[in-house]
Amino acid sequence: MATADKLAELMLGSVRVRQKLVALARPELARLAGVPAAQLHVEIDHHVRSEGTRVFIDGDAMVSLETAREASKR
Repeated sequence: MATADKLAELMLGSVRVRQKLVALARPELARLAGVPAAQLHVEIDHHVRSEGTRVFIDGDAMVSLETAREASKR
């Protein structure tokens, strides 16, 4: 349990974890927004917690549709 707690603590502040979450979310968000994934700016807030030996990551992804649509018109 202590290992999962420590891992969750380290993951919460990790830039690499945030980047990986953005990479995982980007294709689906782009599909939903109707713009190419490469032109979509994604920001994500994530929370990491542990329960017993498991680590859970919850994320809220945000995109600006106006910015993405403007970029796709160029």
